[in-house]
Amino acid sequence: MIDLLMKRPPLIALLCLLGGLVLDSQLPSGPPVGGGFRMLGVLPTGMGAWMLIKAVQAFEQRGTTHKPEETPTTLVTDGPMRLSRNPMYLGMALLLAGIGWLLVKTPVMLSGLVFALIVQKYFILPEEETLERLFGDEYNAYRSRVRRWL
Repeated sequence: MIDLLMKRPPLIALLCLLGGLVLDSQLPSGPPVGGGFRMLGVLPTGMGAWMLIKAVQAFEQRGTTHKPEETPTTLVTDGPMRLSRNPMYLGMALLLAGIGWLLVKTPVMLSGLVFALIVQKYFILPEEETLERLFGDEYNAYRSRVRRWL
């Protein structure tokens, strides 16, 4: 099970979401919140979904993998990769935060941060080492002009 999780960030995101929902169910409910406040969650949710979709499309168009357990054959630096070196992970974190906002559940909002911390340690840092080894100066130039998250 742990091996499967360590190859699938979407499963980690789902567990973070479920953990946030469980934690929220154990906390006292806060004051009622209006629909206008809730609707602000549409922005991070939509942006997260857009980043995920566009990043996968960019990888597929270049004929390289977006799966963390596979070795990339091309360094992809356009599309959402112009905004973030990790748009898929950022997209998942934004989705979690946005869902939490829409539901007005603080633990779910914070699950996006928990997800980001997990993927940074177990996915992003090792991936950066691999990309530097595979693409050298090209990757270092990209890394110097594009931030890890945003």
